[in-house]
Amino acid sequence: VVYATAINHGQHPCNVFTDGPVTFTNPADPNQGWTPKNSDGYSFQKVTIRQALARSINTIAAKMVEYLSADDMTGVQGGEKIVEMAHKLGIKGPLDAVPAICLGSSDVSIYEMVGAYSSFVNSGVWTEPIFITKIEDRSGKVIHEFVPRKEEAMSEETAYKMIYMLMGGLQERGGTSLGLYKYDFIKDNQVGGKTGTTSNNSDAWYMGLTKDLVTGVWSGGDDRSIHFRQTAYGQGARQAMPAYAYYMEYVYGDKSLGYEKGSFPKPESIASDE
Repeated sequence: VVYATAINHGQHPCNVFTDGPVTFTNPADPNQGWTPKNSDGYSFQKVTIRQALARSINTIAAKMVEYLSADDMTGVQGGEKIVEMAHKLGIKGPLDAVPAICLGSSDVSIYEMVGAYSSFVNSGVWTEPIFITKIEDRSGKVIHEFVPRKEEAMSEETAYKMIYMLMGGLQERGGTSLGLYKYDFIKDNQVGGKTGTTSNNSDAWYMGLTKDLVTGVWSGGDDRSIHFRQTAYGQGARQAMPAYAYYMEYVYGDKSLGYEKGSFPKPESIASDE
């Protein structure tokens, strides 16, 4: 959501930033500040924002807030833009418009996350996730049909750029989704994805995209005190991503479901520029 907001405000997947510290000051106390770090420190390397998303580099996500904040170095303005985008993407829960939003400081349900990511595949249109599509009587007569609510969240160009960004997890060196290549469903298929790991290794996430199916996986305990002691075991790539891979193997293995491998469709405006 942070990168989608940045791209919607002029950033491009190929734009370069340095993996180094950035500090946000407290507007109420200039002597206080917050400097986000990566789990492995700073590399001080120049990376594209696509590479940053692929590797889950925290500092670059923070610099997107700084970019969105323009001349407001507290990050409040950037946080508000991100919250606004999140609401367009169907995230209705309470979100704090603070710099730490770039690292997921507010709770979001997997239900809302799947709806948000689906907007990228649906050409920028948010479609309300629903569990029941229709109700029939015992004779097969349709009693009621449920039509999901739809709202435009972003342009189709921005949506496809986000798909391109998310495919970076499987295409960029050091991408957190490279472990998917040992599974058959990757062959002859375009896949995008993003891992997620919360502080203290309490929650592990994976959001996966194909051309016609968006899937979210959450792994964790209802009590936040339940956690792994090491990120090597508790990270999204180890906890949630394998579950996604096994699930997708079964999805493509069951031909009655109608899902087929293939490429993400490109908007005509992007395809004509290549």
